[in-house]
Amino acid sequence: MANDARIDISTYEYDHKKRDGQTDSKEKMKRIHKLAQQFFVDELATQTDALDYLHLKRHLSDEMIKEFGIGYAPESHYALGQFLKGKGFTEADLAEASLLKKGQNTDYYTFFRKRITFPIYDTMQNIIGFSARVLDPNDNPKYLNSAEHAAFEKSKVLYGLNRAKQYVTQHNAIIIVEGQMDVIALHRLGFPIAVATSGTALTEQHIKLLKRYTDNLYLLFDSDSAGQAATLRALNIAYQYDLFPKKITLPE
Repeated sequence: MANDARIDISTYEYDHKKRDGQTDSKEKMKRIHKLAQQFFVDELATQTDALDYLHLKRHLSDEMIKEFGIGYAPESHYALGQFLKGKGFTEADLAEASLLKKGQNTDYYTFFRKRITFPIYDTMQNIIGFSARVLDPNDNPKYLNSAEHAAFEKSKVLYGLNRAKQYVTQHNAIIIVEGQMDVIALHRLGFPIAVATSGTALTEQHIKLLKRYTDNLYLLFDSDSAGQAATLRALNIAYQYDLFPKKITLPE
């Protein structure tokens, strides 16, 4: 019919090959991250210093550590890469997944090293990235986050939402915090409705995603100038979608 009417519909045609390629890439990224998670969890079991940090400084039980899938990235530059290459993935695959990084001498080395790892899930319980915190407070940066890839768009993913969504009806609220440990701490204290961004500021996509679950949002950011600025930005975005979050202020 389009041909008869001399209408060009090529721009509207769906590219099935492109779609299939994107799907394959997403599934590959999910498989890689699932195996990396296995590696990090197994490593944590052998690391006394990391376990002491989680138990004594963060007051997390073994049950909480297991529930949130917390792991450890060892100091080795090559152990993770060797493990994943042994599962059939290439260095290019692992670099795309933000688990390896290419050095100046063309060698690939591990991106996360000597850090506590927190798996980032999508809402379908697939691991799509990691956030990794230093164990030594003198190391920098404090946090490293996976780069974006086919299965991970930071502006559309919220850490903890895969768990929080099942408690929203019970609590009729979601609490937005700044980091992974804040999410876990609130869960430990009986508020399993906290979420956090992963290496980015709160976006319009995040707000639209949260609105699917509840209109009742709370903001719990740091009381410093950066935290207050983040609160104002979040409020400004939320107001555009007829959402009016409440601000939680903790005592000094």
